[in-house]
Amino acid sequence: AAFGHSDQSTSALSMRSKDDVPFHDFDAADYNKTFFDRRAISFTHIPKCGGDSFTKEFNITMSRQNCYGDMPRNNWMTAVLVRSPRQHVHSQYGECRYDGYGIWRTANTSFARTDNLTADYEAFVKNFYQLKPWQFGESVCYRCMDPREIQTRYMSCHDAANPRANFALPYPPRLNVALVNLMDADFVGVTDFYATTACIFQYRREGTVPQGCECGSSQPKDHFHDRHGVPSNFSKYPTEHLNEMIDAFTRLDIIFFVAGVIRFLID
Repeated sequence: AAFGHSDQSTSALSMRSKDDVPFHDFDAADYNKTFFDRRAISFTHIPKCGGDSFTKEFNITMSRQNCYGDMPRNNWMTAVLVRSPRQHVHSQYGECRYDGYGIWRTANTSFARTDNLTADYEAFVKNFYQLKPWQFGESVCYRCMDPREIQTRYMSCHDAANPRANFALPYPPRLNVALVNLMDADFVGVTDFYATTACIFQYRREGTVPQGCECGSSQPKDHFHDRHGVPSNFSKYPTEHLNEMIDAFTRLDIIFFVAGVIRFLID
């Protein structure tokens, strides 16, 4: 049974909140209802989860860095992308360091920007590792974004329109709510498998496999990639020694990401 459940449990991991049907009880008729979905798209854009690339590739007009709970859902096709927390934190740092928005936001803060990229990133990670849960708001995250449980935060918060959810909020992120909302979304993609995500999303919309998406295709489909000014070699800098600290302040996001991958594979 999916997620190890064999009964009619109401666990957030075993249920779609919108219809209370356990995943393992879905039959083909239920499943096929999710295809050929031509409704307008409501995309919850969690920062640095490939949202700009996804939005531009599919011409999504309702794409907001808002809480999932604040996005339109009735009669919309709701979508969200999730990302491996370690890669996600690294990408958020890249945005704050290189992107015009990040440079503007971090100006006149203690954000380290020297010639030693490894040391600067380590300072970034240590800052969030040392913060306490009651330390929140833009002042504790260089006015850029707070990577502590950011995916869980976006999927469980409410009344925090862009860009407030970029920063830790006065109330803690709620994993149970985030998981229910994850299962409620009509489409869940995985940034780490972006090409597959984009191909499946188009298939869900059109009902046909896009050219170049077939396994073993000699001409793989091109996908839009918005780098936000981050250099292509940025991901090659060593970060493994910081993983333990990153894992400590993304404990909920790790669970959330695993659930997102499972949902992606089930779909």
